Amino acid sequence: MTTDHGRPTAAELVAAVAEFLESDVRAATGDDVAGRGEMGRVNFHARVAANVLRIVERELGDGADGSPAAWAALGVSDEAQLAAAIRDGRLDDRADYVLPALRRSVLARLNVAHPGYGMDSLADRLFTAMEAGDVDAVAAMWSPDVTVRQVGAAGRRDKARARRVIDWFVSASADRHYDVLARHLLGGGSVQGFVQQHRLHGHCRDGTPYSLRMAIIVVVGADGLITQIDEYFDPADLTPLLAQQVPSSRSSRSSQSSRR
Repeated sequence: MTTDHGRPTAAELVAAVAEFLESDVRAATGDDVAGRGEMGRVNFHARVAANVLRIVERELGDGADGSPAAWAALGVSDEAQLAAAIRDGRLDDRADYVLPALRRSVLARLNVAHPGYGMDSLADRLFTAMEAGDVDAVAAMWSPDVTVRQVGAAGRRDKARARRVIDWFVSASADRHYDVLARHLLGGGSVQGFVQQHRLHGHCRDGTPYSLRMAIIVVVGADGLITQIDEYFDPADLTPLLAQQVPSSRSSRSSQSSRR
């Protein structure tokens, strides 16, 4: 964030005070989180004050999240007017515009008040839906122009092709379980999302066990929808799944796509 007043900016000044509270003040008062004694009380309140300043710092440095422009496209100027328009039914036929505007606004607030929560929540919902075999819920988290790349695949898949692969996988597997080994959230810049290592395991339709150790990079847009997925794993681990006979209604459109 830049201003006509030069450096340091308001965000930098707030960050400096927060750092003072987090380091010097808390170190001088001891980390007595139980609040025993005067020093413990001061330490606790210093931590609270530093957290508040970090929120202010993020809000000052966040810049425009695009919400005002999205609201203007809906004929409103702020959240109060947007809420009134939704309540009155004036936007009933514009859900394709309302939902992205709401997602963008909520995600921007989460990134300021609780950085990382939005990405953590999205990752949890994504893999919970995969475990449940809810292909519709998974696809609903993708943007219309999402692209997916898997190791060994020729090029990136668009949404329709990527969905067919998920549909095939759910059909070929009797159950699915994700053991998260590590997750790193991406944020603080132009890219937000997460990187995760996990073990995907379960049983095929015929009872044969399968197990894949995977790494995945997920990029998320400002509206909270996934725009890019890159998956890395050993293709040989798919062998038990590729040997399955999926229902005839899916085999022609899914099994071929899964091998691309």
